Amino acid sequence: MATFSCPSKCEPYCKNKIDSSCKLSIYWKNILESEGPPFKKLSGAFRERVISFLKRMPESIQPKSLTAIVQASIQPPAMIGNPATTIQNYIVILPYANRSEVDFERVILHEIMHHMLTDDWLNIFHKYVKNFGWHKGIRNGKFVEIDGKDSADEDFVNNIEYYFFDKSKLSSLNPEIKVWIDKNLKNKLNLKEVCYEKN
Repeated sequence: MATFSCPSKCEPYCKNKIDSSCKLSIYWKNILESEGPPFKKLSGAFRERVISFLKRMPESIQPKSLTAIVQASIQPPAMIGNPATTIQNYIVILPYANRSEVDFERVILHEIMHHMLTDDWLNIFHKYVKNFGWHKGIRNGKFVEIDGKDSADEDFVNNIEYYFFDKSKLSSLNPEIKVWIDKNLKNKLNLKEVCYEKN
C-alpha cells in the first residue's frame, strides 16, 4: 500500500502502476451499477467505502453468482446487529453497517466469499468439507467465530475472512486450516496494493 500526505501524489502513483491496482475492475463497476429491487443502488459513504475495498480485491475473486451490491433503507427486525446479508444474487448492505464498530471491509469480504462458494469455488469448498469432517455433519476443533459451528459454509467463509484479516488468530485456533488454505487458496487470496491519500 502507498500512502501520500498530498492528494496530488496519488494520481501519478496510479498512472505508473503497471497492474492498474488503483482502478476498479469492470466486473465490480458492473456489480455496483446493477440494481436489486426492492433495494437501491449503493450511494454516498457506503458506495465510497465499498469501492475503496473492491479496488484491492484479487482478480480471482469475481463471483459468477453475484448480480449487485445494494443497500437497504431499513434494518429488518430479524437482522438486528447484522451489517450485511446475502439475499439471492445480491449482497445487501444494511443500515447497521454505518456503526463505527463495524469493520466494513471484513463484512464485504465475508459476503463476497458466500457467493464464491455457490459456483466459483464449489470444488474447493467440497474438498474443505471432506478434509475437515463436515461431510459427516460436524467439524471437531475450535472455531474463529461461534456461528461457524452451525454450518460448513459459514465455517469456511469465517476462516477465509480470518485468513485475510487476522491470520494469527486463525493460526492459533486452527493451524491445520491455515495450512490447508495456504496449500489450496493462497495464490487466490492476495489483496492488491492501492494508493490512499491522507486528508
